[in-house]
Amino acid sequence: MRRTSLLLILALSAALPAQQPTTTLQLPPRPLLPMSFAGWTAKEAPVENAHPANKNDALMQELGFKREAMAIYQNGPATLEVDAVQFADATSAYAFFTDNANGAIENGTVNLRRGDTVVMAHFDGAAHPHLREDLQTLAKTLPVPFGSRGELPELPTYLPKSGLNTLSVQYALGPVGFSNTESPLAGKLDFSTDAEVVVGNYGSGTLTLIEYPTPQMAIAQLQSIATMLQLTAQKDLPDGLLGGNNEVAWRSGPLVALTSSMPQAQAVKLAHDVHYELAVTWDKPEGYVSDAWRAAHLYLGIFALAGILCGASIILGLFFGGARAISRLLRGKSASSVQDIEFISLDLGHGGDYKSERKD
Repeated sequence: MRRTSLLLILALSAALPAQQPTTTLQLPPRPLLPMSFAGWTAKEAPVENAHPANKNDALMQELGFKREAMAIYQNGPATLEVDAVQFADATSAYAFFTDNANGAIENGTVNLRRGDTVVMAHFDGAAHPHLREDLQTLAKTLPVPFGSRGELPELPTYLPKSGLNTLSVQYALGPVGFSNTESPLAGKLDFSTDAEVVVGNYGSGTLTLIEYPTPQMAIAQLQSIATMLQLTAQKDLPDGLLGGNNEVAWRSGPLVALTSSMPQAQAVKLAHDVHYELAVTWDKPEGYVSDAWRAAHLYLGIFALAGILCGASIILGLFFGGARAISRLLRGKSASSVQDIEFISLDLGHGGDYKSERKD
């Protein structure tokens, strides 16, 4: 019997099909460029590449190049060559965008950015009268990254707005991108410390802001920069500022700032305007909660609960008391029972008979 069962099990095992390995179907990403937009139609289907074409490969690698799409569009007699480059995140795309004319129409080319993608459009001859509006329509068709991949860097927001040439702003994440700026530190800065840099022009001068992960690293790097550029404390400069060779450097939190080729009074004013503000992030929707706020929140909750219970008691008292008063009125009695005397008496004076009497 045991041998028969074993043979039956083996026969069933052989008859059952072998379990096939499971495979996960991964859909291809959505095309970067559409076939048409705002009256422009592609001559041929846009071509996508996994490697950058005719561009600085070192810069692309530094910024986390992802893919590129190219197409030629026509709108009547007008022709537009469009090149869309997608990066790892919006921060890298912003760095590439500021390195390429920053959105200005220049030499027959206009650039724009949306999310983690930068679009460069080149036209021959006179620009189409609604070219910028048409490109904004094109930008709406680009994929939008979610979460942290769609966040822009915070460092450029620390550039003082007064006197800033916005088209001159350049943001860099590494030495290749930083080498294209007008900063005196270009080619000399150490990016092994995860530094981020933004450079902007103020008139004839330049302001360089460098952000490090911690204030302690910024202190050490400020000393290194001061030694490199031969900057020292000056009598005519406020405390904390180092100057020399028409340059002024200082630190604010994890930021290190350097001005060059500008009047000293303007450099001091910029030093006064650059202030690092600590932004605390938390993995909870309500953000960071201090211990003092936790205690205050607890006490407020206790007081609120006590108030709710007191209110409920009053409401229930009015409800039941009112119901009892209405019941007494319907029976022909007064609403209040304060004047009622209820007692039980024993009549012991009539032959020893016990009598119970209740008077309401």
